[in-house]
Amino acid sequence: MRYTPPMRTLAHHRPFGILHRYVLREIAVPSLLAFALISFLAVGNELRERIELLPIEHISLFDIIRLTAFFLPSVVTFIIPITYMMGVLLAFGRLNQENEIIAMKAAGIPLKRVVIPVILGGALLSVASFVIQDRIQPFTFKSAMLMITRELPGRLTLDVLPAGVMHEIQSDQGVWRIYIEAKDAETGTLHNIELLMPRKEGEAWTFFAREAQIAATGAQTEVILRDGYSIYPQEDGQQLLVSVFPEFRVPWPQNPPEKFPQQRRTLNLAECFAAERELNALYESRRTDKLKGDLREMRQEISERFSLPILSFAVSFLAAPLAVRSRHGGRSYSFAIGFLILLVYFPLSILFEPQSLRGLDTVILRGMVPNLVLLAAGCVALWRVDRI
Repeated sequence: MRYTPPMRTLAHHRPFGILHRYVLREIAVPSLLAFALISFLAVGNELRERIELLPIEHISLFDIIRLTAFFLPSVVTFIIPITYMMGVLLAFGRLNQENEIIAMKAAGIPLKRVVIPVILGGALLSVASFVIQDRIQPFTFKSAMLMITRELPGRLTLDVLPAGVMHEIQSDQGVWRIYIEAKDAETGTLHNIELLMPRKEGEAWTFFAREAQIAATGAQTEVILRDGYSIYPQEDGQQLLVSVFPEFRVPWPQNPPEKFPQQRRTLNLAECFAAERELNALYESRRTDKLKGDLREMRQEISERFSLPILSFAVSFLAAPLAVRSRHGGRSYSFAIGFLILLVYFPLSILFEPQSLRGLDTVILRGMVPNLVLLAAGCVALWRVDRI
């Protein structure tokens, strides 16, 4: 004989599943909209800081799309907690304004049962943030740096450099200095070129040419100088060898293998721990200020790898019980709660960030203090959520 659950059991379990999906759906819409807007601004700032020195006419729309995809995982750990908190506050603010929270209470639904799925959603987002930060960010950030420091500069040739300015270009030979007086866009001809090519320490092979053009032969790009002369320093450093040429070909400089800026962001957590141990051993043996600063930054990076992902869970743990009790406060009250939470978190983060070298355990613990404060306040708010 098939067992049929009592009607009371069905009434208490089936509505909650529907209710939870409804609440999470209400949170998802404003969260995704806020995520799209803030991600656009954050990635735009990353792009502006790193490619403003490159000629914008030399960067295609596809390059911008690639860089956007590469930088997005680097900023999501900052964006997800804020946007999820905004979604929670706005959703509960709307539900309160339309008296839906009152209807839930009148139906005998505890508010604690309403906010628990929201808090669990914050916990899942914290796990997702950790995975993105540890597994995806190192690869994408390294790809972005390779593109900015190798690929895009590799396309930079004389024909895209503006005229009337002395340019300095890094290469594996040293610093090249190039001046172009004028350019003919139709023929691709450069007029009155001055080129200083590094040869030895403090010495350069200088070229002056009336005209120049760019020629690409396979993987090698060359500068064809015409109707000019060169000045080459001799071994004794006293005499100069001057040569006149009708045409001379100079290989375009190759970019050196640079060290990426913010190298720590290309490492996963295990690699950060390994780098920290290596830096600590070097610092114990040498005690230089540079190693001290590098070690402090690496320990702070490891601390953020733990504290930032947990922020999604911490803000939802506090924001959900506060927002569900907002009654008729609406959006103004919701934004006030969000501003107050951020006003607590970020000053505490600055206050507890070590300004001198501390042990790794101490740095991690201090980095967790703002999250622990939010979680403690959230425990009180959750305990009082159904109290009149």
